[in-house]
Amino acid sequence: MLIRSADLERDRETLIQVLLQFLTEGSSTQRYDWLYLQNPDGRAKACVAEDGGEVVGAAAAFPRRISIHGRESSGCVLGDFCMAPRLRSVGPAIKLQRACLEAVEPGWAAIAYDFPSTSLMAVYKRLGFQAYASLVRLAKPLRADRFFHQHIRNRAVANAMSVLGNLVLRLRDLP
Repeated sequence: MLIRSADLERDRETLIQVLLQFLTEGSSTQRYDWLYLQNPDGRAKACVAEDGGEVVGAAAAFPRRISIHGRESSGCVLGDFCMAPRLRSVGPAIKLQRACLEAVEPGWAAIAYDFPSTSLMAVYKRLGFQAYASLVRLAKPLRADRFFHQHIRNRAVANAMSVLGNLVLRLRDLP
């Protein structure tokens, strides 16, 4: 298996397809362009894993402005880590994530962080990293339209329920 830095333009379509196949149904040209090429904090760094000339994995680092003790600094969030199912073992994953971390040059980011899954945490432990804290993601629904349109076939009923659902969500926010 060969691990190499990705050329964000040349490997664009390949990366989109690898992410779509092995990671997220949300992989698209719009997502890729915004996250990798037009990120407000700078261009991403990415690595790919190849096996027999086929791209079978990817990992990326996305620049982020962060505040450390009130001082703005450069950081990056690690993400879009994926590997073909036949290669999902610790060895190939370690090689890919190590290459991604090495692609983050000194000065590009003062700190790197991730929101790893349990299986990726095993990779980080083998690389000598440990979790310093845990994070619970909370989400607040702002609109009910999508929910009702996905679950109710009759468009008129879905629209009416959406209006009612959106009203309930707004009323919950009143003091």
